Amino acid sequence: MTRRFAIPAFYVATTAALASATFAARAETGSSSTGASEWTLEISPYFWMAGLDGEAGVGNLQADVDLSFSDILNDLQFGGMLLADARKNRFGIFFAPLFVRTFDEAEAGLFDIDVTSDTAVVGGGVFYRIVEWTIGRTGEGQARKAWVDPLAGARWTYLRLELDGDGPLGRHVDQHESWVDPFFGVRVGIDLSERWLLVAEGDVGGFGVGSDFTWNALAVLGYRITFLGTDTILGGGYRALSWDYEDGDFKWDVTMHGPFIGASFRF
Repeated sequence: MTRRFAIPAFYVATTAALASATFAARAETGSSSTGASEWTLEISPYFWMAGLDGEAGVGNLQADVDLSFSDILNDLQFGGMLLADARKNRFGIFFAPLFVRTFDEAEAGLFDIDVTSDTAVVGGGVFYRIVEWTIGRTGEGQARKAWVDPLAGARWTYLRLELDGDGPLGRHVDQHESWVDPFFGVRVGIDLSERWLLVAEGDVGGFGVGSDFTWNALAVLGYRITFLGTDTILGGGYRALSWDYEDGDFKWDVTMHGPFIGASFRF
């Protein structure tokens, strides 16, 4: 009975947890970052409308995964996700925590089973601006920039499944899986105009430390504004995140992909 419900619950938990995404791509609100002598902080709430494709399994139960964003959203109970960047001159650090809980009710013969899934994903690392070019100026004389930021870090993924059954055969089951994936990547950006900018980011990792292999790619188009006296970027784009993870009887060979929207506030 346990394994019958383990796979769907893990699907829902993981996808909803990451049903959000790095709007940030660390989309920066200023083109003078390399000259800044003080620390600046960027806070970016975001939302990823992701679907899920791939293969997953627990024990002898293996299944193809094909879930749309609407399938996942139906079971979402709680979610919170955020990206924070801190930068001084060319050096920066980033921290990206998120947590999601989903709840569903399943049937086992004449009895009901409550299925609760928790997912936490915490990423963090460092980046460094190796080069920044001035590619032109706006009509108001402000410099338009292009830049390249290599980055490195790690993502910790934690999946937890809790089953509570009623009736004379009622039982409580609690299982979890967690791993850490180191990764290396690069971010590139360009000021298209005074207001518009384009940022792309990609990384690869795992290397057998956690996943056998994992990769992430995204692109975001942002628009700069001032909101309540704060430098702000509104934007959206597309992201794909993939794992190839296997440990004992647990397999997670899945890619999430879809559009996202968000905002970034600079302090």
